[in-house]
Amino acid sequence: MNWNDIKSIYLRGTTLMRLIYINVGVFIIVKLMSLCLILFNINTALVTSYLELPSNLMMLIKQPWSIITYMFLHADVMHIFFNMISLYWFGRIALERISQKQLVALYILGGLAGAAMYVLSYNLFPYFSVAVNNSHLLGASGAVVAICISAATLQPNYPIRLMLIGEVKLIWLAIGMVTISIFGITGNNAGGEFAHIGGAILGYFYAKAWM
Repeated sequence: MNWNDIKSIYLRGTTLMRLIYINVGVFIIVKLMSLCLILFNINTALVTSYLELPSNLMMLIKQPWSIITYMFLHADVMHIFFNMISLYWFGRIALERISQKQLVALYILGGLAGAAMYVLSYNLFPYFSVAVNNSHLLGASGAVVAICISAATLQPNYPIRLMLIGEVKLIWLAIGMVTISIFGITGNNAGGEFAHIGGAILGYFYAKAWM
């Protein structure tokens, strides 16, 4: 497969699939670059640290692009796998009520809201004073949660079949996701949970604006 084949697949895809292609493409490129650095005994942080979102405000001022790049960056295969599966599922549901352009806007705005909630929380709450200078955020989950909450707001009774549980309404799945994130804000993935909450708030009001 050459570059023209890849470009053709990208252009033929829906906006939802293009978002997934971009995330996967960034993941592969970053991993290949990191592999090359490892072979020459160079710290891989030279790649990721410039793309991750820092909670430290002075570092953020020096790399403002990370507000965008962080939401396309993933730590490992399982991280991107679950985010892209969720993006695909919830994105398809959301597209039943909003346009493809609106979905892209929702993804970006959800990621920005997640970034804002993360940075604000780490600089506001004394609990994170020790971690604020060394904490970084990466992943599409804030944007994905925004899409999930929007879909649940627009179609609360949409049936979702879960393994071992059976069929549940989308609204209850969305409420469960947000509740888990709220309970996890002092855990090991506190930054990610704050991003989820920020994305959820944005997703709700975004859907309300189009109802």
